Amino acid sequence: MLALTGDTTTPAGLQRELGMQRAVADNYDVKLLHAIPAEWNEEIGYQRAASVFKRTEVDVVWGANDDIALGALKAAREAGLTPGQDILFAGLNWSSRGMEAVRNGEMTMTHGGHFFAGAWSIVMLRDHFFREIEGEFFVNVLFKMSPITGENVDLYIGRLGDGDWDRIDFSRFCKSVSGRSHYDFSSEAILAAAAS
Repeated sequence: MLALTGDTTTPAGLQRELGMQRAVADNYDVKLLHAIPAEWNEEIGYQRAASVFKRTEVDVVWGANDDIALGALKAAREAGLTPGQDILFAGLNWSSRGMEAVRNGEMTMTHGGHFFAGAWSIVMLRDHFFREIEGEFFVNVLFKMSPITGENVDLYIGRLGDGDWDRIDFSRFCKSVSGRSHYDFSSEAILAAAAS
């Protein structure tokens, strides 16, 4: 596996690389060939991957974001490889281009959902501001990112692919509006809200 990381200084870059390293450590059949920073940039991802493809056989490319993965995908095509068959690609961000690459079989997956963290913060701030939730002074909320794969890509594209977040009523995630005793920031919940 070739890992094209984001950068070596930001929390996002460091945490994504750490997560990738943990996944490799948990899967004995995966051999990490290189972890090369691509500065979140598609062109740099393309250049770095092209350089590796000239001298090393690679089965899988992990990109720290979809742009990097798509740059590497272009380099693979130019090296005579067929993405999705000769070499597999994964990225992060649920970008429209990433979802389309998953839909057409060139990328195996795009992982994401993290960009909704801003919305979840506003939801919790609204509840806190109106003091409608008694007894909560500190709330530690974790929400899982989710993979978009060939099995669910059409659902995600249909509901979230246009990036029109204005049509989602985020107030329904507030405890004070929904009457729930806990927050539900799951991908299933956001897909349901996007369908409404």
